[in-house]
Amino acid sequence: LGSTNGRSIILHNLDLLEQFLFHPDPSFAISGARHNALNRFYEASGRGLITKDKFIDVVLRFSNEAPIIFSSYPQVMEGLRQSIREIIGNYFGEKGSPDFGNFQVSENFNYSKILIYKMSIYNFIKNKDILNSLKQKIENAQKTVEKKGQNYKTTAGNQINAAINEVEAQSGKHITVDGADILKGYLTNLVAHIESQTP
Repeated sequence: LGSTNGRSIILHNLDLLEQFLFHPDPSFAISGARHNALNRFYEASGRGLITKDKFIDVVLRFSNEAPIIFSSYPQVMEGLRQSIREIIGNYFGEKGSPDFGNFQVSENFNYSKILIYKMSIYNFIKNKDILNSLKQKIENAQKTVEKKGQNYKTTAGNQINAAINEVEAQSGKHITVDGADILKGYLTNLVAHIESQTP
């Protein structure tokens, strides 16, 4: 899964990759192979081989099912949780990477809303009022960035940080702990993207 030739083959056989990722036997590819499989889906989405919806579906579904598959392997599960947080959080480029500055306002914010909606479908967010509240905060930040008024970066950052604070307050309550970690990672990176923009 990690070699250049292997990646090329796998990226054109994503159905097989999905079967591999969700294989129910925890002793099957227990090492870094499932982490690599997640990265291949990340790469496929970046290349436009699968939609954002598909990418999010696969990652969130795996996040739901992995604790069952790896119930006897807590250290493996913790490593996979970290992979999931990083893959979603850094979806539009890690800070300092060549892709980081390629911020598209509508793309990033639309992805945020898709992510939040999908997290409600997969029961990471369990309360409709919380879902709507987070969505409203994200939409308010998007409007702020699009208008580019005075101190828009600070204002939008504060609006997103309000969403992060809400996620933290609801962690383990109306938002699962894993869901809160995923959302915090992504929203924190979104603030960094906004701050990196030139006026």
